[in-house]
Amino acid sequence: MRLDGVRQVMMGVVLAVVMATGAQAETVLLTCPVGTSVSKFTPGVTLTPRQTASEEKALFGPCVGLPVDLVYASFDFQGTGLVSCLSNGSAGRFTVTWSDGSTSTVDQATVITARAGASVSSVSGTVTSGTRFVGAFIEHTVALAQLDLTKCLSPLGFTAAAGPGTLTVLGL
Repeated sequence: MRLDGVRQVMMGVVLAVVMATGAQAETVLLTCPVGTSVSKFTPGVTLTPRQTASEEKALFGPCVGLPVDLVYASFDFQGTGLVSCLSNGSAGRFTVTWSDGSTSTVDQATVITARAGASVSSVSGTVTSGTRFVGAFIEHTVALAQLDLTKCLSPLGFTAAAGPGTLTVLGL
């Protein structure tokens, strides 16, 4: 009988520690439908696929949904891969910094791009670290306008693009 009592006490201690440390996942259903993104490419993007470093920075707001205390966010992506004016094989890492100073980082972000005069890219992944939303799915979609497509024909290519974007986070 004494062993059952010890087990009950231990289970109570474990439950108290879990509740006190906030080990439960935070529910999130959040979208930031208005944002502006700026991307840089080194070397510039041409018609020929080549290894390219990509960097994207974005600001979003207002954000709506749950939790209600996050009203804006910034986004910082860095990646590499074979990129051309017709395709994008990048992968990388991004961090979202929320209006309260908390962060959500995706270490294995994938980039999917559709090009037809403008690049519509989706950068997404599961939050792997940071102070908020670990385990949640984040997706940033951006339409990067390429105003001068003739740059794709030059050896230097285009090195920057900008456009509107959205940010969505889902985790239960």
